[in-house]
Formats: sequence, structure tokens, C-alpha cells
Amino acid sequence: MRKIFKKIHLWLAVPLGVFVVIICITGAIMVFETDITEMLSPSLYKVENVGEKRLNPSELLDKVNAQTGGQWTVSSIEYSSKANGTARISYREKGKEQLFVDPYTGQVKGWGSTPAFFSTVKKLHRWLLDAPSSKEGGSVGRYWIGFVAMAMSVILISGLLIWIPLNRKMLPMRLRVATGKGRRRFFYDSHVALGFYALLFLLTMSLTGPTWSFPWYRTAFYAVFGVSQSAAPASAVTSGKQLDAVDFRVWDKAVESASALYPGKCGMTVENGKVKVTVSELITRRQDVVNFDENGNVVAVEKYADQPKSSKIRAWILAFHSGQWGGIWVKFLYFFAALIGASLPITGYYIWLKKKLALQKKPSAR
Repeated sequence: MRKIFKKIHLWLAVPLGVFVVIICITGAIMVFETDITEMLSPSLYKVENVGEKRLNPSELLDKVNAQTGGQWTVSSIEYSSKANGTARISYREKGKEQLFVDPYTGQVKGWGSTPAFFSTVKKLHRWLLDAPSSKEGGSVGRYWIGFVAMAMSVILISGLLIWIPLNRKMLPMRLRVATGKGRRRFFYDSHVALGFYALLFLLTMSLTGPTWSFPWYRTAFYAVFGVSQSAAPASAVTSGKQLDAVDFRVWDKAVESASALYPGKCGMTVENGKVKVTVSELITRRQDVVNFDENGNVVAVEKYADQPKSSKIRAWILAFHSGQWGGIWVKFLYFFAALIGASLPITGYYIWLKKKLALQKKPSAR
């Protein structure tokens, strides 16, 4: 059986190793996307002076419109869960681009969106730059990345089965990297030992990754956890007003009501008909939804805890795939695991080529 696993490991790793390197390097970069983006533009994400009270939506928009001309249609306002965080205004005409403002003074800080570098890295990581025409649409790049991720799971599992030592004396050798016994031994130990240490993280990434490539895989993955994939439940209330006819004083009343229901919770996103209140950011971002009518009166509260598993599992998959579930130290673990994942094909190619060259030299040595 060991020989069979070695062949499976080799036959998959040799042709697909280059793509594994691409996936892992881009994945490592994306782990710190938010941190790097905020570090490069601190004035967009943080305010210098924290005031006593944040401006209500109508007050905030009045001050912002005085600076911008108010020529766009507001779709949502997001208040940060951090006291020194800026507010973000989304406009219907601007897509994913947001306007960052000081929530205490209304001062416009600037426009922000995903930097072009990270957008390219994401496209390379998810689609090999061959982006689908729609969110659920298919493309060769999307399917190929999903196939490589599934193959990577097989490579990792077969590698673990090959790694298992034949006796106890061999175990210490499988867990350390020798640095003074030549290049070949160093590459071999790096492949074997580092691959074992990063296995759990890499397997988590490779098993969750194809859920974004194949609907059938996503359905099967959900089923493993006893979750059936279904359409998201409709909101408890639907506003009769269009975005361009919003009275933002209604939003003021809704935000005040939500603040009374959730004292001490300052992370909120208000849009027409609902206020999303961030109740926790541990592991995943958990939000309760406060629905309000056209007069700003609360008509229903949808608790995150009461939501079905089908509404939560996608966020959990993203959190465990990307390392966004346990703070900065978990991010570092994912980052180094991804770098190790990128190194495994390189060290594997080196070991494979050395063996091939050694076999070619054997006949001439006789």
C-alpha cells in the first residue's frame, strides 16, 4: 500500500505542483490583506480624536453632502465596532467603493476600496486571473483551481500516509530538519517535517477551497456537517420606499432603537428597512438584524443565534479557510502554513529530480 500511496502522491504532485505554489503564495498574501490595507492608509480607517457621541445618519449625511455635493444615492452607512474607527458610506452608483468619514465630526477622510494589488492576487488565487462573468458563474480558471485544491487534499493525505514511520526510532527523524548534513538531506527533511507540521492547516484550506468552485462540492460539504443548502430566508420586513426616497431621520430613530436594544454595541450597519448590529467578532462576524418600518419603529429582531445552520456555515467556511477566526496569532499560523505549502512542491521537485538523476547514473557506474 505504501508504494501505491507514493505513486498517487508523485503523479498528482509533479504536474500540479506549480499551481499549488501559486495558490499557497497568493493565499499567504491574502491572510493579511485587511491588516496591510489599514496600515498603508491609517487615516482612512482611524480617527484622531474620539468624540463623546457619534453623529446620527441624517446629521452625518448633512455634513458629508456639504463637502461632496450629495450627488449619489446612499445605500448604507456602516459604523465601526471600534470607538476610533471611521464610518463607511456606500452609494448605489459607486459599487464596492466606499466613502470613509469621521463619525464624530462628519469630516470626509477619502474614498476606499480593495487595492489593485490585492484584487489581482485574489483573482489569481481564486480563478487564475480567469474571472467568471457572475458570482456563481463558471470559468476554466475557477474550475481548475477547484480541481487543484481537491487534488491537493489527496496529495496531503497520501503524504501523511507515507510519512508514518515504520518504527519508533524513525519518528524523531521525521519531526526535525537537519541543517548540517548536506543540501539533499535539508530539502528532504524540510519536505517531510515541515509538511507534517503544516498538514492540518493546509488540509483545512484545501478541503474548504473547492466550495467556491463547484456547487456540487459545496452541497456535499454542507451535507457532511448536516446542513442542507437552501435559499436565504426572506427578511421579516420589506420597506416600501425606494433608496432615492429615504427620509434619513427614520434611520436616526432606527439606530437609536437598535442602540437601546444593544447597549455598548457600536458596530452597526444601517440600510433601508434594517440595522445590522455586530454582537461578536469572535471566529466569525455575528450580526443580529433589527428590522424597522417606514416610520423607524422596530417591527422584528432576527437573532444570529436563531438563524439556521445553512445561514452560518458559509461564514464559518470562509473563516477557517482564510484564518480569520482567532486573531493575529492564528493569522500568522495560517501565513506560515501557506508558505510551507508553497515550499512543498519546490522541495518535492528537488527530491524527485535528484532521484531521477541518480537512477540515470546507475547503469554507467557498473
